[in-house]
Amino acid sequence: MAIFHSCSFIGIRSEQQDRFVVLENAIMSGDLLVILCDGHNVDGAWCAEQACNLLASGISQRNPFVQEDIVQLFCEVDEFICKDKKIKGGTTATMLYIMPERAMVANVGDSPALLTGIRDRYTFLHTDHSMENPSELKRMEDLGYTVSRSYFQQPNRKAPKGLNISRALGDAHMKPGVIATPDVAIIEGRLRGAALVIASDGILLCRTQLMGCLAGRSTFARRALVSEGIIGAACLHDNSTAVMVDLKGYYARQ
Repeated sequence: MAIFHSCSFIGIRSEQQDRFVVLENAIMSGDLLVILCDGHNVDGAWCAEQACNLLASGISQRNPFVQEDIVQLFCEVDEFICKDKKIKGGTTATMLYIMPERAMVANVGDSPALLTGIRDRYTFLHTDHSMENPSELKRMEDLGYTVSRSYFQQPNRKAPKGLNISRALGDAHMKPGVIATPDVAIIEGRLRGAALVIASDGILLCRTQLMGCLAGRSTFARRALVSEGIIGAACLHDNSTAVMVDLKGYYARQ
């Protein structure tokens, strides 16, 4: 039985700009790598595609449990996307690397990683890089960026359009405020929960109803809930993608 399930919908957007990669035995036997990128603006799909591929190939040459290695990898991908001045856009990136007795989560942007637990509870594993995060809002404001209509705007409005996240890969027009430095968390021991969900921000619209319900259900039921929840989110406005990792199934293989 597969240990992961994915579901993706365009919503009312003109194209799908979400991309994801799931790799078993990515670096060594028994590991699992999940990467999800949510592109935005004109070239968002290209940015997300490049980011997914480059992060997946690049991590095999680094130690995933050394924070400096992961930060360097994200920054190198950012430089690659930004070097073509004609590219307009960028992408979030959320990466999860699981080994039997430890895990690593790294992200830029607002694509969430959620661990479903027991008693209809869930825990965020990522760091939200948006104006909803007080420390990120202060960092941007200290650099002279302002908030207008839910977007960060450059000092003196140098860019024609702002951005609703404070960290991303790409988005050269929003530098130096929008950075590619990820938040990295190392989790020792097994992930305690029924399932892990990595998603684009569209799924956040129904997280309260969806994520809590994932706990304590069968694998089949959890897959159905992910599909139903993301269909509901996609019908509203945004691209919506989710990848669910069945933790019980993963650990049973080890």
